[in-house]
Amino acid sequence: MGKNVYSLVLTDEVVQAVDELAYANNVSRSHLINQILADALSLTTQETRLQRLYESVARLFEQERVFQVQTQPTDAVFSIRSALRYKYNPTIRYSVAFTRQEDGAFWGDWKAVCRTQSEPLLLLLNRFFQVMADAERPCQQHKRVSYQVGEGRFCKLFALPKETSVSGKEADAVLAQSLADYIRLFDAAIKEYFRAPGEENVLREKIRGSYRQYQGKYGLWAL
Repeated sequence: MGKNVYSLVLTDEVVQAVDELAYANNVSRSHLINQILADALSLTTQETRLQRLYESVARLFEQERVFQVQTQPTDAVFSIRSALRYKYNPTIRYSVAFTRQEDGAFWGDWKAVCRTQSEPLLLLLNRFFQVMADAERPCQQHKRVSYQVGEGRFCKLFALPKETSVSGKEADAVLAQSLADYIRLFDAAIKEYFRAPGEENVLREKIRGSYRQYQGKYGLWAL
């Protein structure tokens, strides 16, 4: 859906009520008015679709104690965290922000971040993130994907093509499951690395095998 600027004549009382509700929901006035009109006209906006996607992912983790879904100030991001077995009990936060393009394709911005000032922990994290990137990169089916590793961060920017065998709600369900399984794959790999940090070559091949299986299950919807 494209966006343009339109002029509306509204009463001061309506604008005040809209602004109060927008502030309470941490969204802009335009976003709220757009959503109200879309709901009234039974239209599904990009924001609504992404919110439903993230809600679907959250439900997939409801029974798992390992993960804790995070409350976000905006519906544009899904975030979940997991504890690492390391002194000081650090946590790693996984997040993804999808944007749907006008041609129907998804752009995804995936991040794994651990906020720490510990140099030994940062060194371990950066080594693992590089192992993860090296394991995934040869398997990538998508031409538009890039990795950034460093300072306790693993960032992955990718595009999911629109040419798939499923669409609409079915596609969103597959994408939600794909995202949940990628989080599980990533989390299992980093925890295995922390148990045996010296076995990088072995872990790299193991991750590559798991990632290929994951790709075989989800095809073009694999992250």
